[in-house]
Amino acid sequence: MSAEQELSFGVETITPEIAAAYLKRKGANRNISHLRVQRYAREMQRGDWLLTGEAIKFCNGQLMDGQQRLLAVIESGVSVRMPVIRYRKGEPMTQLKWSQGGARPEPFPKPV
Repeated sequence: MSAEQELSFGVETITPEIAAAYLKRKGANRNISHLRVQRYAREMQRGDWLLTGEAIKFCNGQLMDGQQRLLAVIESGVSVRMPVIRYRKGEPMTQLKWSQGGARPEPFPKPV
């Protein structure tokens, strides 16, 4: 990585207050799926939310990925641990650099 690019990564405890603050820095994101937000919130409330590699992502201080997970934290009223990546670059990064497409498949099958 050049001197003009920096990447920081960590796992943070995201409280509803932190989620609200992060959402104020929202950049270009997908349309909100309220059903997905509700499903995530129920998982968080039950304690079923898993720490995975799916990170909240910022570029130059702007939230680029994770709005639905952050909304679910607020809706659930509980704190959860999530990876957070902060990327700084000389020029703005487009959403296409992060991910392609709309819906994503479930990462793991549900336990039976």
